[in-house]
Amino acid sequence: MGCYRLVAARAATILLIVSVALLGFGCTSGRTTSQHEREPSETVIVAHRGGSLLAPENTLASFQNGIDEGADAIELDVHLSKDGQLIVMHDPSLYRTTGKEGYISDYTADEIKALDARSSYSGQLAWDEQRVPTLDEVMQLLSRQIRPVDVQIEIKVDQWGNRYEGIEQAVIAVLHRYGYIERAMIISFDFPTLLEVKELEPNLRLGALVSRAYLQSIGLKGPRVVAQSIADLDVEYVAINYAYLSPTLYSEFRSRGLGIGTWTVNNEKDIRRIAAMGVDFITSDRPDLLRQLLH
Repeated sequence: MGCYRLVAARAATILLIVSVALLGFGCTSGRTTSQHEREPSETVIVAHRGGSLLAPENTLASFQNGIDEGADAIELDVHLSKDGQLIVMHDPSLYRTTGKEGYISDYTADEIKALDARSSYSGQLAWDEQRVPTLDEVMQLLSRQIRPVDVQIEIKVDQWGNRYEGIEQAVIAVLHRYGYIERAMIISFDFPTLLEVKELEPNLRLGALVSRAYLQSIGLKGPRVVAQSIADLDVEYVAINYAYLSPTLYSEFRSRGLGIGTWTVNNEKDIRRIAAMGVDFITSDRPDLLRQLLH
């Protein structure tokens, strides 16, 4: 079994390398400037999970810190608890960030909110105990800010890869309650989730997240097919791992009117390279570094 897994892992890695090559990674010759490109100073700074290298991820402290460091938007992840509350956490499992065994869907919101969410934090700054927030609590935080701050909400699937029943309606209801429809973007690797949100609330901006598995399948057909498949979702944005965004793929996205974002860009060299391409937003665990380099 161990040998089989090793062979499978190596095969997946090779397949991904082939996919990236077919997407034109590193092919910079013959590129023309698009009218959709932005100056680096116009690129939206998105604090990934609030800026997880600066504060415990997906906590009220990280979101406030990301805003204080100059982020234009915060990015967060949502799941549904056992009692149907929107819990802000990246993994379906509680263990990595809280040390608690079990999954979000196994516990009520009150039980989860009692947990300390600092387990995965490895940054240099010391932080007091941080509770797991609900989406409602994050929106309360955003509504208190002096300057407007956008929010990107990634709707997650559960531990078995299934959609949470009613999660799209729940997210939309919260955004309406705080008057945030115009300042929010819904993002997901799960494309049926995006289609459901589109049907329920056409005024919300949508962003399709491009996964590793997606590149290992659709990516093998080349950048034109990738770009068209995203455009066919009728979303406004595509967000891709910065390592896979080639000039060729960038041009194909732009030619179909798609906004472009990248994740998760944390070092100066890559930030400068991606910003020079003219992407609409960059998501980073270091919003402070992004602000320093771009503005």
